[in-house]
Amino acid sequence: MKLNQKELATRLSVNKSTVGRWVQDARWTFGPAPWPASLVPEILLWQRTELERQAEAMAPADAEAIRGLRKEKLQAEIRKLKIQEETARVDLERIRGSTIAITEVRRLIIQLVTAARNRLLALGDELSPQLTGAQPEEIAPIINSRVREILTDLADNAAKEVPELADGGGT
Repeated sequence: MKLNQKELATRLSVNKSTVGRWVQDARWTFGPAPWPASLVPEILLWQRTELERQAEAMAPADAEAIRGLRKEKLQAEIRKLKIQEETARVDLERIRGSTIAITEVRRLIIQLVTAARNRLLALGDELSPQLTGAQPEEIAPIINSRVREILTDLADNAAKEVPELADGGGT
């Protein structure tokens, strides 16, 4: 989707004239309209960076009260832009399909917890024959080994459901 100047201004919560001023600025690197919607996070970053530079470059000759007010306003605008930038990034990830809906995450968590509970509760019946007559020092390794097998199996199944878990969700 391509954005014209008015649409970009709406996405960035600024006036159309502000975008027009940016386009005329020598530091503007995004070319003329229309702009791809995928550039919004980069433009937000550029906007925040430029505001941070303005806040840092305030002349010491300014009256202290005016400087304070301007700096507060710029800092508030920077915070707002950081939030907008993050929102735009998440929206872009959602469009690209690299995010998961919270309902799907909840479903997977419930499914994994239920499977873990059921398999761990069955350990007593499963291991009773092996533990009968076992020496005390043999019991813990038998139980620990089986618990590790169950948890590894659950983690592998979770990784099949959500491949992203395979990268950072290991044991």
